[in-house]
Amino acid sequence: MKRAWPPRALLWLGAAGVVVVMTLYPLFDVALGNVVAVQTLKSAGATSVTDPPVPQGWEGCRTAHATGRYYLLHGEAARAMPTLEKGVTCGGDRWAWFDLGWAQYLTGDLENAAHSWAMAGAYDHAANLARQIAQEGDVEKTVAAWEFAAAVDPEAQAPYVEMARLFLVSDPARAEALLQQAIEVNPNEILAYLELAGFYVTQQQDLEQAHVYYQMALTQAPENIVVLTRLAENAVRLGRTAEAIEHWQQIAALSEERRALAYYTIGNLTLADNNVASALEFFRQAVVIEPANSQYLRGLAQAYVAAGCQEQARATYQRLLGLELTPELWAQIEAELGELASAQQVEGVNCPALP
Repeated sequence: MKRAWPPRALLWLGAAGVVVVMTLYPLFDVALGNVVAVQTLKSAGATSVTDPPVPQGWEGCRTAHATGRYYLLHGEAARAMPTLEKGVTCGGDRWAWFDLGWAQYLTGDLENAAHSWAMAGAYDHAANLARQIAQEGDVEKTVAAWEFAAAVDPEAQAPYVEMARLFLVSDPARAEALLQQAIEVNPNEILAYLELAGFYVTQQQDLEQAHVYYQMALTQAPENIVVLTRLAENAVRLGRTAEAIEHWQQIAALSEERRALAYYTIGNLTLADNNVASALEFFRQAVVIEPANSQYLRGLAQAYVAAGCQEQARATYQRLLGLELTPELWAQIEAELGELASAQQVEGVNCPALP
């Protein structure tokens, strides 16, 4: 479906694009796969774009592409157009399409530019261009730039998510609609589900609706650590401790990097639920993985206290004091240890050893 570009969008993107694309284009030289051709053209010694040098032996499409690219590198986008249009007739060179799209972009023909960059698979370049324009701080220009990126890849969620972020505070309804649109264009990506869930948490304070979208994200990516973490955190906010523990256990099983944190978090949840024995076990597992983590050791010490294991609690606090702590945390640990000075070990309690 062709996109009708507003005249102002053409002006904004045309003007901004000249600066931004000319800035980005040297970076593209390396990636285009035409480095030899470009260096040949640049080093040919021409002093005028009237008679661009073309390496001998190049014919047809490649010659046209090289000639058009020469004009582009010398700032004559309009003059480059006819030869670049001829250059894409071979149909096999994605960088001929990219250069044609670049010329179309600079001359304000955004609809055809989007088509050419789509043929070149150049969505990432369009997205980078939008990010560059966003740095100017002009919301309307930024929206137009992301609309162009969306036209380059109609199934990309990111342009709609980026536009939604611009309106989270000023126009929440518009932000919500853009996030819904992101899901419509590609229901298989998780980005928009997470953004929409976050929107309901922070902007609408609707935790139930947020949970629906976190669950939808999990359906698309059942082993995604970010999704599982957000879902677990929201389950806690909803008071669903058992569900939160289930998700943290999944995280522990899937991610070695976050395993200790998962065990520590489960320890906190079970301790808050008065399941002291389970809390002790999970805190101990966290400490086994990261024995010098002051947060995990403190959780274990507090679980020992709750279980009546005063000797193990004292030993844990003493180990804590041997770590490098902030003055504030040191004072807190000393205060908690002081409260144990006269406490006696509770008889008949199973007190697992400090790992």
